[in-house]
Amino acid sequence: MKTLNLIAVLLLVSTFSFAQFTVAKSDGTPINDGDIFTFTSNSYPDASLEYVVTNTINQPINVVIEVVSISNTNGSGMELCFGSCYSGVTAHTNYPTDTPYQLAANASSEPNGNHFLNTASNGSNTIEYVFKFKQLDMNGNEIGNTVTITYRYDPTAGVNDNFLTSFNLFPTIIKNNVLNIQTSENLDLTFVNIQGKTLKQTKVNTNTKSIDISNLNAGTYFVLIANKDGQEAYKKIILQ
Repeated sequence: MKTLNLIAVLLLVSTFSFAQFTVAKSDGTPINDGDIFTFTSNSYPDASLEYVVTNTINQPINVVIEVVSISNTNGSGMELCFGSCYSGVTAHTNYPTDTPYQLAANASSEPNGNHFLNTASNGSNTIEYVFKFKQLDMNGNEIGNTVTITYRYDPTAGVNDNFLTSFNLFPTIIKNNVLNIQTSENLDLTFVNIQGKTLKQTKVNTNTKSIDISNLNAGTYFVLIANKDGQEAYKKIILQ
């Protein structure tokens, strides 16, 4: 009997260790951990990032959004709506601030209204917010999976549209230590782990077909891609 009880506890702990919610744009496009969303506008609707959170398990869960960090602004120009709407946010604070957003079993949040919207500007400087979707238990402790994203306002980023189509890194989930690349220009690649530590740097050109990343341990990485004009982009990869 004790063995059965122990197995039941372990199964319960295991359940709470895996993904229990997902996040997507209002059009259904998945929002993944580590995604960066760049906006050249600071007005509605162009600067609005609308999202839906979905509970993937057969019991209710409590979800909040933590403002992890704010860069080059004081947070007063950010409108965050998640059940309740807030005009202005503070770093290291969970929203909603009173009670978490409760999602019923296998249910999704309201598809209309929940969004991030930056209305501030700081000259030509980039404004950046890091938000983390996370689940809380009944005692307010973080459990389960998290989804951390970056919301970036960059008034000079309009030229990046063409840059993003000039290269391709694949696959995003790597099993053989080889990252394939297609590029129409010379690029600098920097591999950063989720703690922000640079682990590998390399240069590629139009003749480069693949990159050996066998010196990296299994895990999640962000690849910073930069060209000679200073344009930058990020790609998330998972090395198995």
